Amino acid sequence: ATSVILYYPLDSLQTSTYSILNISADKKPVFKNDNNQSFINDNEGTFVNYSQGSMRCGEYNFTGEGSDTISNIAYWKKIPYDYDMPKDLQEMRKIGPNPKYLIFQRDGAGWNNIRLGYECMILLALLTGRTLVMPPKGTMDHQNSNDERMKYFLEDFMPVKKLSKVTGLEIISMEEFFKREQNLTEISFKKLNLLATSELSPPKIDFLLTDMVSNFNYSVATIDPRIKGLVFPYDPGSIINMEDIRYKNHSTIKYWLDGREITQYDENLQQVPFLYWTAKDPTRLLIPFYTFTRHSNESIDRYLKRILRDYVHYNDEVFCKASQVLSLLKMEAFNGTFSSFHVRRGDFYVEREKTTAEEMLAATEPYIREGETVYIATDERNKTFFSPLQKIYDVKFLDDYWERASMDDISNPNFIAMIDGIVASHGRTFTGTWLSTYTAYILRMRGHLGHPRTSNWNFKKHVKNFAQIEQWPMNPFWMTGSY
Repeated sequence: ATSVILYYPLDSLQTSTYSILNISADKKPVFKNDNNQSFINDNEGTFVNYSQGSMRCGEYNFTGEGSDTISNIAYWKKIPYDYDMPKDLQEMRKIGPNPKYLIFQRDGAGWNNIRLGYECMILLALLTGRTLVMPPKGTMDHQNSNDERMKYFLEDFMPVKKLSKVTGLEIISMEEFFKREQNLTEISFKKLNLLATSELSPPKIDFLLTDMVSNFNYSVATIDPRIKGLVFPYDPGSIINMEDIRYKNHSTIKYWLDGREITQYDENLQQVPFLYWTAKDPTRLLIPFYTFTRHSNESIDRYLKRILRDYVHYNDEVFCKASQVLSLLKMEAFNGTFSSFHVRRGDFYVEREKTTAEEMLAATEPYIREGETVYIATDERNKTFFSPLQKIYDVKFLDDYWERASMDDISNPNFIAMIDGIVASHGRTFTGTWLSTYTAYILRMRGHLGHPRTSNWNFKKHVKNFAQIEQWPMNPFWMTGSY
C-alpha cells in the first residue's frame, strides 16, 4: 500500500526586520526578529513566541562513536500559544454523551500504513472530544512476528502523553476500556488476552474486536475516505449548508474535496457512545490525516496540524539514535552535507515501479555532484545492486554505522527503519520511491525541517518533479495530500 504526501514550506522572504523561516505545517508566516526570537503570526496578526522542541537523550545511555555529539534535531515546536485550545473546538468536543469513545482497528499492513490510520484517529478524537481507545499489542507486516521484541503498542513508537496533557485528549488502553464499561467476565478476559498475542491475523483481531464491541450501543463508521471528505463546520454542532455565504465562498473546501462528497459529523454520529472504525475497505484509512478531515475555520485547521506535528512524532530514543548516526555521516561528508535516497525493493512492491541502479544514476546525475556522499535508506539486502551508484557517488547505508554507532543499543528492532528514514530526511536533496508511504513520511519530515520543495525528487521520469509542486489533494487520495 502506498502514498505520496506533499507539504507546504514557505518561500524565503527578507524584510528590514523579519525573515520568514522555511517551516511547514503552520501554513502561516513564521518570523525571526533582530534579537533572534522566533514568532508565529496567527490569524489575527498577533506575533506568538515559540521555541524548538526538545529531545531527552541522556536516559538511554547510548554508546559507540558519536554518542557524545548527539544534537537536538527535533522538528517539532514548543508553542505556548497552542496550550489553549480554540474556544469553538472546545465547544465542539462537549457535544454528545459523556463518556463517549472512539475505538479503532490497527491496519494490517506495514508501519507507515498503520501510522496513517493512527494519525487520522487521533485527529478525529481531538475534533470530537471522544476518548481514544488504543488497539491491543501486536505485530506488523514486513516484520518477524515470532520475535517477542516486535510486539508493540502504537504509543511505543509515537508517545501521546504530552498530547493528552496539552489538549486534554483522553487516551486509554483496550483493557482499561473494558474495565470501565463492563464487568469483565472470564470469557472477556480470554478474548482480551487473545487480542494481545501476535499469533492472531488482522481478520481475527477484527472479528474479536467487533464481537466485543457489539456488546455496547455502538456504531461502525461507514465513511469511505476515497469518495467522502469529513468536514467540520464553523459553528460547533451545526450542519454545513453550502448555500451559506461562508461556505459558498470557501474555495479551500472545494479544492480540498476535489469532487468528493462532503460528509459531516452529524447528530447521529454525535450521539453514539461508542464509535468503531475498522481498518478494512471501504473505511480503511490509507490517507494522510490532513486529507481525511478538515475544519472549515482555517485557524482551527492550522492549530490541529500544528498539534499533530508537535505532539505526534517518533519517540526520543529513535530521534536520539538517528542524531548519533547523522553526526558520523556529516563528519565524513564533504562540508558536512549529503544527499539521500529511499529505494524500496522488497516485499510486494510492484515490478513495474522498480527502478534499476543505472536508471537511478541517470535520474540523479543532474542535481547530485560526482563524488558527493549519498545516504541510501533501503530494504535491499544485496548491496551490490548499488554498484553503478557507488562508482560515481560516495554511497553510505545504515549498515556502515551499525557497529560504530552501536545500533544494538536500540530497545526495539522496529525502530531501525524509523531511524533510517529520519537520517534520510536530512539530505541536501532527497530522491524517493514513487508510491511509497515510507518516502511520503520522509517528505513530510523534510517539510517540517524547512527543506525547499525544489530539493525533492522521484526516480521515475513521469513524476520526477511531483513532490516539488504545491497542489491540493487529487484522486486517488491515498497518493496526494496538502499539508
